[in-house]
Amino acid sequence: MKKWIGLLALTIALGLLVCCPALADSSDYVVEDGVLIAYNGPGGDVVIPGNLGIREIGDNVFRWNTSLTSAVIPEGVTIVGRNAFEGCDMTSVTLPESLRIIEGQSFRYNKFTSVIIPEGVEVLTAWTFSNCDLLTSIRLPGTLSSIDNNCFYGTNNLTAVECTHGSYAETWAGNRGYSRTYYTPLFDIRSHYLFKYNGHASTVVIPADMNIDTVGDYAFENNAQITSVVIPEGVMTVGGFAFRNTNHLQSVSFPSTLTYIGYRAFESCAVLASINMPDSVTTLGNECFMYCVALTDVRLSAGLENIGPGTFDHCGNLQSMTFNHPNMTIDPSAFTGCGSGISYSCPFGGTTMTAAKAALGSNPNYYTDAALSGGRQTSYTGNLAEVIIPKGFGITAIGTNAFSYNGTLTALTISDSVATIEYQIAYQCPKFKTINCNLWSAAHLWTLNHSSYTLHLLDAVIDGNVLTSYTGTGPVLWSDDAMGITAIGDNAFEGNDSVQRITLPDGITSIGKEAFKNCEELQDI
Repeated sequence: MKKWIGLLALTIALGLLVCCPALADSSDYVVEDGVLIAYNGPGGDVVIPGNLGIREIGDNVFRWNTSLTSAVIPEGVTIVGRNAFEGCDMTSVTLPESLRIIEGQSFRYNKFTSVIIPEGVEVLTAWTFSNCDLLTSIRLPGTLSSIDNNCFYGTNNLTAVECTHGSYAETWAGNRGYSRTYYTPLFDIRSHYLFKYNGHASTVVIPADMNIDTVGDYAFENNAQITSVVIPEGVMTVGGFAFRNTNHLQSVSFPSTLTYIGYRAFESCAVLASINMPDSVTTLGNECFMYCVALTDVRLSAGLENIGPGTFDHCGNLQSMTFNHPNMTIDPSAFTGCGSGISYSCPFGGTTMTAAKAALGSNPNYYTDAALSGGRQTSYTGNLAEVIIPKGFGITAIGTNAFSYNGTLTALTISDSVATIEYQIAYQCPKFKTINCNLWSAAHLWTLNHSSYTLHLLDAVIDGNVLTSYTGTGPVLWSDDAMGITAIGDNAFEGNDSVQRITLPDGITSIGKEAFKNCEELQDI
């Protein structure tokens, strides 16, 4: 009985030796800095170990080693060097999904009948598969953008190409009369353009090493499985409708290289709750996030200057917005159907303040680069050259040192709502020279008392001590202080349809001809 058991064990062992590749011995491989530079093994069916940290198969490593019958190259390898497997007479090779570069003559003079080249390879160079005279079929990836004319020289039995629709490989094969069949890759990538994602995973990480610069129009549209997606660095564009109706999408990670998000790109992403937009984004397509009904929090890019029609249309649960560009324009319909009570923050002193208030119907909850205490502005840390302090935001005073130590500030535009301007508001501001304000305002008086600044009146012209023109739009004009003006010039208020009442201060000694001609709303002087 023991004799039969021993014979059986021997038979099994011999069978394993005959039928299976020998276990890899790491001592057969010489690796330096991630490059396989030599192979000293017995050949046969070679499975290169995946635990040696190999990123590149070096030039000539297996060249003319006819003891090899097949090779499996492990994941992690990105480059197969020049002449690496030339003349090996192998009948098969398995290339890893990580492969990106196949150097010239790498697989010349082998006995493959078929080869699968993985997605991500962009170029096939001269003589790569030349003189593989048994090769009858090959799969070419959608990422290919160039195949050298001599790549398949001498492969006279090659008749069939498997490729993707619309790819460079499809055109190349058709031009050479090869029969074409089609496969569906997980990521259908064509010349750095992600045409379509064909998977069903919940978490999708778009490969960073595919050199994608565009997530194409409709690329993920109507995918019901995705819950999160990571868009890699290098992507600059997310196309129109790219994620429309991905109704389980909860989160998106954007790269710092992104500049453009297209028309309706995230329309009807019904459970998407927040958007954190990188500051590289300069353009949002119209209706980009419309009907994202679960969206509550949005941080916009510091590079984004315009929000177009319908961008957040019917995002009914929107609660918080952060605007980061100081001078934005916002279309009146950008937030249609979003309801009231949206809290928001924005930079101080630019057009974004008034644009956001007009769009959202309230003042900001806080400013990203300024501080206020009650109605008193106490600090500003932004980098605008001209800061505008508008009416309607409850700002009644500018505190001491509110703008001090700011190296970019050149001018302040101060509205009539500011009644108090404290001493030394802009200490150590070397470029600050100009105050823009209205006639007889607190800012007008303050500037007259600080002769180092240039006064520019927004609504009046003064020539010497004469008020020669007034174009203000307020219903009431009055002052206790003439601020040096002694006369109202000829036609100074002519045609002003806004002013209704004027109280002239002491010190005005003369009024010119037709000074108030055609002031149709003027009721009292």
